[in-house]
Amino acid sequence: CNDALAECGAVVSGSENPLFLLNTKASYGITGRRAEDLLGQCHITVNKNMIHGDSETPKETSGLRIGFAASTSRGCTKEQAYEIGKIIDFVLRNQEAGLEEARGKVKGIVSAFKPMETLSYLD
Repeated sequence: CNDALAECGAVVSGSENPLFLLNTKASYGITGRRAEDLLGQCHITVNKNMIHGDSETPKETSGLRIGFAASTSRGCTKEQAYEIGKIIDFVLRNQEAGLEEARGKVKGIVSAFKPMETLSYLD
């Protein structure tokens, strides 16, 4: 996901683990709060997050925190994470105009994941 967003020109923190920051203000001209809302409408759960030198308030923020721990436990592959990064970029660039198309793409990817009830965290 991080790589896909970086390839699209987004400002990301860069990380070798499944958690990173996306500077939505510098990348798309929108606050983290707005980006969180748009992505939530597509069933992509992220959190608005302050970034280094943030000019926005903690309520608005200039960034997002994106993580894949829950997705990888359900079987999300690197290829699927990359595709989700492309969807995130598409939604944040197109905002409301991209929501319906993005929902369908997210549904297609998530339908391949393991159902939550089949996961055992005690094994």
